Amino acid sequence: DSPQDLLERAVADGLPPRAAAELTALFREARYSTHPMDGGHRDRAAAALAEIAHDLRSRTGEPETVADAL
Repeated sequence: DSPQDLLERAVADGLPPRAAAELTALFREARYSTHPMDGGHRDRAAAALAEIAHDLRSRTGEPETVADAL
């Protein structure tokens, strides 16, 4: 499967489209470009992943943080 195929399935299954697209674009850039990735790329990936994690937790009712679980 290509990154685009996985993105389309993930969004069809309900992942936030913007965050999923951002992670996919960053993956493509990291995998297929010749330039090094920097801290800005890492920060963008972390933000997109945090958005996806928040969305998934809100569906399952899991706490956002360990402190929320206590």
